[in-house]
Amino acid sequence: MPGRSDRRCSHDGLRQQPPAKPPRLEELEVRARRDSLDPEAHFRLAARYYTLKRFPDEERELRTTIAIDPRYASAYLWLGDLPFDRRPKLWREYRKDKIPAEFQPAVEESFHLWQQAVLIDPWSTFVSRERRLPPRT
Repeated sequence: MPGRSDRRCSHDGLRQQPPAKPPRLEELEVRARRDSLDPEAHFRLAARYYTLKRFPDEERELRTTIAIDPRYASAYLWLGDLPFDRRPKLWREYRKDKIPAEFQPAVEESFHLWQQAVLIDPWSTFVSRERRLPPRT
């Protein structure tokens, strides 16, 4: 997953393996097309699109993941993050309570999506991306 270390310790704890190489985009796209009802395939493809900053493609794959499996909590979390990924200064605007009117519906949807994820799986916020909405000050 993005933002996480994939370092693994050997059984004796002395040696570390380098991070696993992420699958190529083409491989993930083929897998999602081949098994179009596999929510994990679509979620992994969305995660790869995220690393490439292809946000419209990421959104499409996350929505596909949810359509296939409405209880896929991580997809709701990541979908809720999208407005903040697309506009990084939205975090600052939120903290200052100065969200532009045109982004207000997206922020409201984000809160709804995050809430849905927690209702599905209360632990999901601990196993998803490291980025979360900071508290208002």
